[in-house]
Amino acid sequence: MTPSKKNLYLHLRDDRFRGVIPPPAVASRDLPKWWKEIDYTVDPEKHPHRFGNVYDPKFWGAFSKKDAAEIKQPTVKGCPAIQDWMTSGFIIRLWSDVLVVKSEDGEVKVNHGDPAYDEHISGFSVPMMFGEDSGIKSKSLVKLSSPWAITGDPGVSVIYEPVPGYFDRPWLTFSGIVPVDQYPLDIKWIFEWQGPPGDYLIPAGTPIMRVLPILRTNFSLESGGEIDPSSERSRCPYFMLRKAVVEKWDFISKLTSSKLKDEN
Repeated sequence: MTPSKKNLYLHLRDDRFRGVIPPPAVASRDLPKWWKEIDYTVDPEKHPHRFGNVYDPKFWGAFSKKDAAEIKQPTVKGCPAIQDWMTSGFIIRLWSDVLVVKSEDGEVKVNHGDPAYDEHISGFSVPMMFGEDSGIKSKSLVKLSSPWAITGDPGVSVIYEPVPGYFDRPWLTFSGIVPVDQYPLDIKWIFEWQGPPGDYLIPAGTPIMRVLPILRTNFSLESGGEIDPSSERSRCPYFMLRKAVVEKWDFISKLTSSKLKDEN
């Protein structure tokens, strides 16, 4: 039975910012530049293959064009699991320029480029909130309250977490789960600045957080028995690649035997 559609509802808490700040965007339309530019596969001649780091033209040249297409090395973009991870949910973009100052002793101070937002800045002492052995190197965390709030239909919660695919960010966005059907989620960006000491500017519009809606229910983990080898996993590029190589394994055997004879 197909589940009924559930909705999230976006609320702007201050009309002063209507039409001024960037609204949340669907993640599939707000992807990192590197993701947009890479292909689903790469040629094994140009990149080391996951079945070995040596490119042998005699081996790969014996495959048909159809098999050769399957044997191309899948990139991360060709993985269905990563596709879902990158394109699910909604992206929250920074609503104002943010100025970050980190001192040599790890203290972090933050101000908005627009003073209208400065009243919504607060923070946490790491030793007070997490103790002395949490592994968090900064002395304090920053909390910025946005002009946005989210509510949802019955049974809906949201996960807020770092934006996927931005591996070069000098900050760590903290994650959490909120039942937005029970009370509004006032979107707050809580983060640790992990960059070195210095003065920094985070421009308005920078992706800072992903909101991922989920339906609450009770789960149990039980044994499911064996999985049919012909099931959905066969669509994964890795298994397609392995199938093509196994089907041509006789060529590898013949090539190896030929080389051994020549050597003897």
